[in-house]
Amino acid sequence: MNTKNTYSSQVLSPSEKWRRAGISDDFIFGKLMTAYPGIYLELLRRILPELDIESISYSERQKSVDNSFDSKGIRLDVFVRDESKRTYTVEMQMTDSGSLARRSRYYQSMTDLMLLERGGLYEELPESYVIFICPFDPFGCGRSIYCFRNICLQDKETTLDDGTEKIFLNAQGREGEEGAGLKGFLDLVAGREPEPAFEDSFTADIRRALDEVKKNREWRREYMTLEMKFREIEREATEKGIEQGKSYGLKEGMVSAFKEMGLSDKDILEKLMSKFNINKKEAEKYLK
Repeated sequence: MNTKNTYSSQVLSPSEKWRRAGISDDFIFGKLMTAYPGIYLELLRRILPELDIESISYSERQKSVDNSFDSKGIRLDVFVRDESKRTYTVEMQMTDSGSLARRSRYYQSMTDLMLLERGGLYEELPESYVIFICPFDPFGCGRSIYCFRNICLQDKETTLDDGTEKIFLNAQGREGEEGAGLKGFLDLVAGREPEPAFEDSFTADIRRALDEVKKNREWRREYMTLEMKFREIEREATEKGIEQGKSYGLKEGMVSAFKEMGLSDKDILEKLMSKFNINKKEAEKYLK
């Protein structure tokens, strides 16, 4: 049908997608943060200057967490600890699914399960930070950075002190507030050229690292292989969706097929929004 042809003509080839990919691409961001710990360290220092972080270490290059055979697993591609054993999990979040707050809650809970060994004491849980980087404003208040801790509703000065904090960076945020040191970085996330006032050694290091990542043939091959596999999954899901859609609709059929193939709700939502050019609210209806 014409719809299929139109869709195909709009899709970039894997090689062109690699050529255009920047720091906001999940794969690129993960490679950059794991291959260049100095950049990761500087990013954390700018997000949390009050911690005076001196060094970071990777316990594993990739950390998979799956509590049980039927639970939703997560993959912590950029999970690190600092010299004080505090932990940091950073994720690039490109899609405004409307569920980021609860997603951060899930990340925190799964991280705690990973950190607390069987038989361990609760007081052994280290301070933990879950950080989402977004090219959109997740809360609509115009801030560049949103930091959340648990507080007492009756007395805002009283904190729960459970050692957790959830942070959201907004690449569309205003200038001249907390997070000003992140402005150049957030401009790169948004695909903008940083203004001269926000160009510094940090943005220069990121540009150099991006160039090196993009020149890495092994990573290019890995990226294109993953992209081709994902497209094959989408093709199979489309075919199954069309067949199943004869009884209850193409979108519902594709969602069912994607779930059978093990894709996460996040990935399914992104595929629906991209393939059918619909907004997140409409796409979410088909996940229920």
